[in-house]
Amino acid sequence: MRTKRILLITAILMLSVLCAFVMPVSATATTATGPNVTINETFGMWARLPSTLNFTIMFNTTNVTDRANTTWFINITLVSGSGVNITHAPPNVTVVAGHPLNASMTSWNTTFGINGTADAVFNVGVRHANNSTENATLTRFIFDGTPPAVTALPTMYPVNQTQAKSGDNITLRARITDVGSGVFNATVNATLIGLGPAIALVNDTTGNWITSVVVGPGIATGTYLLNVTARDNATNMINTTQLGVMIDNTLPAVTISSSQGTSTFATSTVISGVVTEANPHNLTVGGVLITPAFGPYSREVSLSIGYNTFTVVATDVAGNVVTHSITVKRLLAGVAPVPPVVPVPTPTPTPTPVPTPTPTPTPVVTPTPTPVPTPTPTPVVEEPRIPGFGAIFAILGLLAVAYLLRRREE
Repeated sequence: MRTKRILLITAILMLSVLCAFVMPVSATATTATGPNVTINETFGMWARLPSTLNFTIMFNTTNVTDRANTTWFINITLVSGSGVNITHAPPNVTVVAGHPLNASMTSWNTTFGINGTADAVFNVGVRHANNSTENATLTRFIFDGTPPAVTALPTMYPVNQTQAKSGDNITLRARITDVGSGVFNATVNATLIGLGPAIALVNDTTGNWITSVVVGPGIATGTYLLNVTARDNATNMINTTQLGVMIDNTLPAVTISSSQGTSTFATSTVISGVVTEANPHNLTVGGVLITPAFGPYSREVSLSIGYNTFTVVATDVAGNVVTHSITVKRLLAGVAPVPPVVPVPTPTPTPTPVPTPTPTPTPVVTPTPTPVPTPTPTPVVEEPRIPGFGAIFAILGLLAVAYLLRRREE
C-alpha cells in the first residue's frame, strides 16, 4: 500500500512538471477587453522609432454574429504628435492628429500593425460593426524616438564648503525628463573621483535625479567632469551631459611670527605672517576673523604678564584646516630677561689613529742539529791495594788529633 502511494505521488509530480513545460505562456504585455472583444498587444506601451506595434483582435464570444464575415472598425486617435500609419486593411493610411481613422477589417481574429515614423501618443480602439456595444480601447500608446533631456545641476557639498576633499559626502544631481515614454533609469560614471562607473541616480519625484557619494582617497586637486547616462522606456539613450565636481586636497600654507619675539617687556606685539592658498575660505588670528583670508596678515594683540599663546587658523573652501600657534612671554619691569641658554656644542673628539700593525716576520726554519755520537768510556783499571793500609791510615789520623788536643791543654 505504501509503495502504491509513493508511485502515485511521483506520477503527480512528473505530470506537474510536464504541464509546466507544455502549457503556453502568454507574451501579452497590454490587453483591453470589452463586451465580446479583446485587443492584445505584445510589444508594450511604448516603442522606439522606427518600430511597429502589433495588435491581435479577437471576437471572443459565442455571439450569434457570424464571426467569419463580420466587420471590425479600427479607430486610431492621436493624442499628440504625427506620423502614425496603419499597415493592414487598408495599408499605409496616415493618421492625422485630431482626425480619427476608421479602417475596416473583415476577419474576426486577425493581427494588424501600426508603424511609427515620428514621436506620437495615440489610442487604439476596435468596434464590431454589427454590435456597437462590442468594443475595446487601448489608450496612450507611444512611439518615442527622442532620448531623455538631461540638464546638469550644481553639485551639493558639505555645509560651508564649495569644494570637496577626500572623505567628504557630496550629492550629484541632474534634471532628467522624457515627454515621450518617460525616464527608465539614469547613472553617473564616478570613476574619476574614486568610485564606480555606473552609480545609480534616484528620482526625487520632482524630476531631479540624485545620488549621495563619498569622495575616494588620494584624488588630486582639480575639477572633474562625470558623465550621466539616461535611458527612457523606449530604450533611447543619451550620455553627453557631465556633472562637475571640484576637489581640493591641498592644505593651506601658513607662517607666523611676533614683532617682539618670544620674550619682551612690551605690553603688546604684532602677530603676522603669510597664508598661501588658491581657494581660501577664512582666516582667524587669536579667534578674530581677518580679511582677506590669504596673503600677508597682521594683528596687534595685548600681552599679559607671563606666557601668552596666539593661534592662527586658516581654512579653505574644501574644509582643509591648518593651525599654527606662537607663545610670547611678557616680563615684569626691572627684571632682565634671562637670555636663552644656547647649548655649546660638544666638540667631536678627533679619532685616535689606529697604528698600522707590524707585519709578523716569517719564522726562520732552524736546521735540525746532527747528533754527536756519545764516546765510549775507556775502562779504568784499578790498581790492587795493600790489605790493612786503610786501617793504618785512620789510626794515624786519630793519634794526630789526640796530640794536638794535648798540646792545647798545656
